[in-house]
Amino acid sequence: SGGTTLVDSRSDRVRSRTLQTGRRRGGAGETSTMHGGTHRRGSDRNQAVPAPLVRSTSSAGSANAGSGGRAIDPLLGPSRASRELNERLSRIAASRVPVLIEGEVGTGRGEIARRIHDLSPRARAPFQCFDCATVPESLLSRELFGHRRGAFTGADRDDSGRLRAASGGSFYLHGIDNLPASGQGALLRVLQEGEVLPLGDVTPQAVDLRFIESSERPLASQVREGTFRTDLFYRLNGLQIELTPLRERPEDVNFYLEWLLRRDARRLGRPVPRLRDDLRRLLVGDPWPGNLAELEGAIEGMLALSSSDFMTPHDLPASLAARLEERGEAPAGTRTFSIPASLGFTDQVAFFQRVLIQRVWRECGRDRRRLAARLGIEAHQLRYWTQKLDIDLR
Repeated sequence: SGGTTLVDSRSDRVRSRTLQTGRRRGGAGETSTMHGGTHRRGSDRNQAVPAPLVRSTSSAGSANAGSGGRAIDPLLGPSRASRELNERLSRIAASRVPVLIEGEVGTGRGEIARRIHDLSPRARAPFQCFDCATVPESLLSRELFGHRRGAFTGADRDDSGRLRAASGGSFYLHGIDNLPASGQGALLRVLQEGEVLPLGDVTPQAVDLRFIESSERPLASQVREGTFRTDLFYRLNGLQIELTPLRERPEDVNFYLEWLLRRDARRLGRPVPRLRDDLRRLLVGDPWPGNLAELEGAIEGMLALSSSDFMTPHDLPASLAARLEERGEAPAGTRTFSIPASLGFTDQVAFFQRVLIQRVWRECGRDRRRLAARLGIEAHQLRYWTQKLDIDLR
């Protein structure tokens, strides 16, 4: 047709991750690993919270707050992995030990962090979320530790900083694998001494915090590569949670399909559509590299573009259709777009990237956090690509 036909894709980079079972021994202590449920033994004998586990409905201050409090509870599914982590969260929450949550994009790391806080004795105290990827290194100390009036040009008042503002509660470091070396050293002092030194001050200020951290990449591998401090890793890795990717929990995919269809149909004021068997098989069998965030976006897109009460493979979102096409399973009639053949290779790639980001931006309701999750990139990477491709996200 005079052009190169490509399918619009929201797919994340695919990361294989092996579900670990049983026990392992490492430098940070003995751990027993389940769905994201690694419970540290030996260094902290936690007392289980006597009250039954209650699902938190609060999302204020969570990493997913940018989605308007609509984030999916990542522990609703019936899989064994979800049940086991659910059972362990109350014991993890009862401790003061730092918690490291590792998991792929879209697995619900921020929601797990918030749940830990809400189940803890600190539930009525502040919960602060700090995204390590969004604050420039030059502003990191000022943002975390605060400053005294006159500490630098423009400092016309005292600022307590994020850490002191959260004292008595929980401090969630989202994407700690993005924390620069200078920030790692400063954070280590807080963990060791329990105090912060605001810029322009000579007297350290005490803080009482329970640290929760999350990482998309395994921190242990970054320690081996020399990009993350060994001493800080051991301080942070008191308790570890490894979130199992959705592709290893097909029963959860099937559960969330129905849950999301009911939720979004209710919001749209329409009947809950049924899924034809072949469509359900395609959805349950997909690897979902963007995990729950991508599944949520796919269902929203399907309901937005189809008025049918009986959905078929022709209602698949373009991102999933693209993956099916790569595997030779794409149904006929999927949505595609053409790139002009007159463009050179580099310009064709840029054209595709620009159209992809703009289309997904519209499909995710013009929410930057959800856009990044759907594309499978971090916030700072999204800023890089929108600037490089001259895309105005307004």
